[in-house]
Amino acid sequence: MARSPTAVTRRVPGTPVGGGAPAELRASGLWDPVRRGTAFLIAAGVFLAVLALSLAFPNPTPQTDEYYHLLVSRSLEAGRGLRITPEAAPYDRAWLFSLSVYASQQLFGATLGAARIPGALAWAATAGLVAWTLSRRGGLVAALIAAGALGLAVHTLMFSSMVRFYTPQALFVLLAALTLDRTLREWKRGRRGRAAGWLTAASVAAALGLLMQPTTLVPAFAASIWCGLVGLVAWWGWPVRRRAVSAGVTAAVVGLAAAGMWFGGLPGYIDSVTSDTAVWAESNADNTTFYTDRLGLWYRPFWLLLPLWAAAAVLRGGPSAAARRRGLAFFLVMGLVPLLVHSLVPTKAFRYLLYAVPFLFGAAALGMAEALRGVALLVLAGVRTLGSGVGLGRPAARAAGVAAAALAVLLVVGYGFFWRSPGIARGVQMLAGDLSGSPFQRSDWAAASAVLRPRVERAGVVIASAGNKSLWFFGRLDLTLSVALDVDKDPDWLQPQDGRPVITEPEELAAARAAHATGLVIVEDEHWRTPAFVTDAAADWLEASCRPIDLPPGCRLRAFAWGPDPEGDPAEAGAAGGAAGGGGR
Repeated sequence: MARSPTAVTRRVPGTPVGGGAPAELRASGLWDPVRRGTAFLIAAGVFLAVLALSLAFPNPTPQTDEYYHLLVSRSLEAGRGLRITPEAAPYDRAWLFSLSVYASQQLFGATLGAARIPGALAWAATAGLVAWTLSRRGGLVAALIAAGALGLAVHTLMFSSMVRFYTPQALFVLLAALTLDRTLREWKRGRRGRAAGWLTAASVAAALGLLMQPTTLVPAFAASIWCGLVGLVAWWGWPVRRRAVSAGVTAAVVGLAAAGMWFGGLPGYIDSVTSDTAVWAESNADNTTFYTDRLGLWYRPFWLLLPLWAAAAVLRGGPSAAARRRGLAFFLVMGLVPLLVHSLVPTKAFRYLLYAVPFLFGAAALGMAEALRGVALLVLAGVRTLGSGVGLGRPAARAAGVAAAALAVLLVVGYGFFWRSPGIARGVQMLAGDLSGSPFQRSDWAAASAVLRPRVERAGVVIASAGNKSLWFFGRLDLTLSVALDVDKDPDWLQPQDGRPVITEPEELAAARAAHATGLVIVEDEHWRTPAFVTDAAADWLEASCRPIDLPPGCRLRAFAWGPDPEGDPAEAGAAGGAAGGGGR
């Protein structure tokens, strides 16, 4: 008796064989859900690959906010707890992440690389979890597309190599969303005990996400919408009388909750959140296309063609259609709702939307996999004919040949898609060591420290536009020069992060000069003559009243000093006649 061609088809338990595709294509496991063991292997491979990429990403000049966690780690080592300086308030923002940075440095050494390990681990786990989910709902191809995007995109590489809490937040948001969705499925199957367990896990993950960043409330809102949609589908299948009663009860509960939030001050809170704009973000306060513009610029195939990918995933039937469509809807709701909310909030930065990127890339990957499946079908007939001609007549051997040929085609086509995304191409270039096109060029304080350190030690007062960096590299900061940090005009107010006063005006600079015979002002190039940091008036005063300090080329810093030149210091004497702003740009 001839062996059935469907005998080698690997199926998720409980799913029927069929779907119209050739048996070899189904047996390849590329486009249909895989077994748990296979999914685990895929997720583990993605985790290790993304972790290696994140740790290898060249990020020599950290972003300003990273230094807060580095300084907290140093303070913990010194026994000061979470206080960056004895005068500062405890820096308890995402304190759990700060503790993880401290633990990592205790294990692997007090280095910047060790401090970056927690963030890299969190993003690698996020990518692995996305790969697991997609392989169980859409097959290996969807998992690999999403993992490739999450692992190679320049923005995700940058954030995963930051000493900051954005990647742990993304991991906890993804965990909370997936476990909540699992809760709904278990409840629908009548497994109340399991549903309670998964709901507890979702609550813990959401609480950890909130601990990392209050913006976790936005994906919580998206998750509530998802729950409402799932409940609406189930509700529609109930008897008419039961639907009417449940609708009335739900309306009453929602009405009471809305009334409580209204009288509890929620409208005022929302107004404060949606109207209060950080000084540095005022230029984009009314730009509701901020995120869509950047997604379209950096990740064109994933974003601009998302409707096409979604249609491809919805239209294809088969035994895994229900799981694939539910997965697509889940990823779209959890990605697009936060995108809309953040687009309406005045203060915008791409890092605020990082937790939604796995959902957006996951939705695109599910659809893109279906589009590439059509490419594989085009070559299938030829591969099957060729396979039969060279002895691949048995179904198992033919399935292996189809899988190998289809995967090779997909790698070529997928490479073209990836390379058409400038954000992914830039990430690959930077991983290869080409930093010339990096969009993340930061001021290099380490390169300028040899010139600035002796001047810091001699100065009567040290003023910096990035105070935490001055504390990190020199252990010294007396005043911070920054409009963005001057949130209170009270002259006795101290910045809680470092316990130092903040100044903004030329008159305040002049007062500092009058009070100290010598002084040093350090300004980052990206802060120079900007409304959020060092204004034109303050810059004019520095150029007119202080002498510039020559700094190493490329450090992207400016330094100014007043008071007598140090005796026998030819570099300082030569700098007095140099161009304003020094040579550090």
